[in-house]
Amino acid sequence: MEELIKYNNLIHGYKDLKPTIDIDERLLKFASSLAAIDFLDTYKLQNTPSKQTILTTSEYFLTTKFKLYPISYASDYLIKKKLNNQEVSCIQELITLYNSVGYDISPFKIPIHFVNKPYYHGTVSLQTSLCFEEEFLKQMKIYARYIELSNKTSEFSSLCHIHEIIHLELERLKGSVENYLHSEILSIFMEQVYAYEQDKTNLLLRKNTLNRLNYFFLELHSLLHNNLSAFEQSISSKYIVSILISYQLFTIYLKGDNHTKKYLLSNIQDIFNGQQTLEEMLTKLNITYDNSIEESNFINILKR
Repeated sequence: MEELIKYNNLIHGYKDLKPTIDIDERLLKFASSLAAIDFLDTYKLQNTPSKQTILTTSEYFLTTKFKLYPISYASDYLIKKKLNNQEVSCIQELITLYNSVGYDISPFKIPIHFVNKPYYHGTVSLQTSLCFEEEFLKQMKIYARYIELSNKTSEFSSLCHIHEIIHLELERLKGSVENYLHSEILSIFMEQVYAYEQDKTNLLLRKNTLNRLNYFFLELHSLLHNNLSAFEQSISSKYIVSILISYQLFTIYLKGDNHTKKYLLSNIQDIFNGQQTLEEMLTKLNITYDNSIEESNFINILKR
């Protein structure tokens, strides 16, 4: 399983950092304190917008915030058609061949598969590696296959679509996120920005925060009580760290004036442009995992 962590780092350009968190007394006290509060969940899923409306809404939201770049795409059919029966004499030829298979398209043209999953479901499916030679993993293009969303469409569907589009924008530049444990931060942050702007009653914002908090508890429980592999531990750690830091970032956004909000979004744009990494942005903002273990980041939203 340690090999999976190594392969994942090479494919996505993550640095070889500590892949899991230490569960210390402060984190447990933080979790215990939030778990003891009875946050009333009065949110009811609203309308069921058409699938086209879902995509149009998320596209409008993101394109008014950022300049987004085309994404490398290759369907399963294209991979088989162009790679079957091809012979190569060295690893560099294989890299060149593989990287010539797909093509660039708008992230909003990536196929959407609506599946029978909970309303908050969303994931990006990527093409898997042809081989596990280190040089190939470092240089291979990351091809998107499709995005999955729940067929139980609601106002959450656009939020989930936005989350996955942010992932795709980060995938196009290997190393734009240096630490695997940070790889969900911007997607979760932009969920919150969307929920905040979309629903002035704050109900959507609170419901999404409850969902994320429940996910935090689920992953923490898994680390504490389940016999996880090293790779599974890194996945749980990723969600714990990313949820905490994304809410620290969102707290700055929420409390900030228009200048602050524009500054944060322009820094994300710089990441998409390849001008800085996520970690450089967090350093500028003095955001760390340690100073993100803060109850008020969640309580202030859930009590709005």
